[in-house]
Amino acid sequence: MHKILTILIVVSLVGCTTSQPANSEKLAAEVNSKVKNGMLFTQAQTELGKRGFVCHEGTSIEPNRKGIYDCSRHRGEWLLYSCIHRVWFEAKSVDSVILNLEIHEPVCASL
Repeated sequence: MHKILTILIVVSLVGCTTSQPANSEKLAAEVNSKVKNGMLFTQAQTELGKRGFVCHEGTSIEPNRKGIYDCSRHRGEWLLYSCIHRVWFEAKSVDSVILNLEIHEPVCASL
């Protein structure tokens, strides 16, 4: 009985966890230290890739949109808790520079 009660308490406490503002600041500092508007697309993609991001053309909202790139990574911070980090930028082609770099707030969820 005590074991089940302990598990229920842990799960309900984890369920109350939300994204902390410090995580947003840390993400922005990490990305801004390596990726800037005006740098080559290939260089930006390489730098983001080194940090665990995977980039693709289009967005989750508009998957067929050309010229905008969505880079995301998954981070599990605690047991049963994880966040998605997402960065968007525009580029006319893979040979051009990036523009309009956007670092989105982490989206976190837990059980």
